[in-house]
Amino acid sequence: MRGMRGINCTTPLSLRFGGAGRKSRDLFAGTHLALSMKICTVSDYNVARDQGRYRNDHPGVCQKEIHASRRNRVIRRSGFPRGSTGVDANRFQNTLLVYHGDLIIPAPSWVSYAPQAKILGRNIHWIKTRYEDNWLIQADELERICFKDPDRARLMIINYPSNPTGRTYSIEQLKDLATVARKHGVVLLSDEIYGKLHHDGTHKSIVEFYPEGTIFSGGLSKWCGAGGWRLGLFVFPENLRWLLKGMATVASETFTSTSSPIQHAAIAAFQYNDIIETYLIGQRKILKALGKMLTEKLQHAGVKVRCPEGAFYIFPDFSDFSEKFRHNRISDSKGMCGCSSSESLQRHRR
Repeated sequence: MRGMRGINCTTPLSLRFGGAGRKSRDLFAGTHLALSMKICTVSDYNVARDQGRYRNDHPGVCQKEIHASRRNRVIRRSGFPRGSTGVDANRFQNTLLVYHGDLIIPAPSWVSYAPQAKILGRNIHWIKTRYEDNWLIQADELERICFKDPDRARLMIINYPSNPTGRTYSIEQLKDLATVARKHGVVLLSDEIYGKLHHDGTHKSIVEFYPEGTIFSGGLSKWCGAGGWRLGLFVFPENLRWLLKGMATVASETFTSTSSPIQHAAIAAFQYNDIIETYLIGQRKILKALGKMLTEKLQHAGVKVRCPEGAFYIFPDFSDFSEKFRHNRISDSKGMCGCSSSESLQRHRR
């Protein structure tokens, strides 16, 4: 159904980091970490985006310390080749400025990928995903796109657990995608910003299966529940160092540095410890329970939906209700929320 807006069904569950009786200074002092599940429709997955901005006050404060901490942490826990390097800030657009090739984007996906590519005049190939395939990119579909012009330079964005579907890949699916990407020389930009929010804590990076051709992207804002504390990173393999250098050059003209408080908070986050792990375990349990509850309610109402496996998104397909919705002039979130109960949806379906 065209025009249906994303529905943000959020009842934040506020958690103070560190637990009862513990000062909340270990990571983000005094910050309440809100957990909620976001719902967006198949027809319009315009999920609410973070509004965090990079700042350049106190440039350079503790940059060396955070860089070393972040680098050691990512390489140690992700198995990346030594010599890989992290990069902050406007990561996707800077990559596209330097990489002159076609961009492959899954549909649905985060809404800002395509606009950034269009601004820079890049060719975009949408790779469609389906409910039947759990909204995941299929290796044979990537093969089909590459087979048409095998010598063309391509970069494919893969995001999992996914915004907006909440679904993720199995190890076998990652291996299949890696095989096709390696065969055709496709550079993968693996957006794993939600990796630590895999509901079972079993996230695997495709870097393990295609290390020479994958750029890893991560950050703190999601798993730390700190949307305003904007610090992201890229990790490059050695043979893509030319791309890293180009991005660094572009980035130097885009921003100065991350603000000092964020740098200090990131040092604590990337050092990792039992307190952070305990927090993550609790966060995953809450998100998994929310996802299961919402999935069951929607399925009971006759809505096609897959249970999320990670992050805080759920992606229902209301196509069976399209005719009734049109008849009742429901075309946006406000109208949808007026019939959001199971009984109302079942009446509209009839």
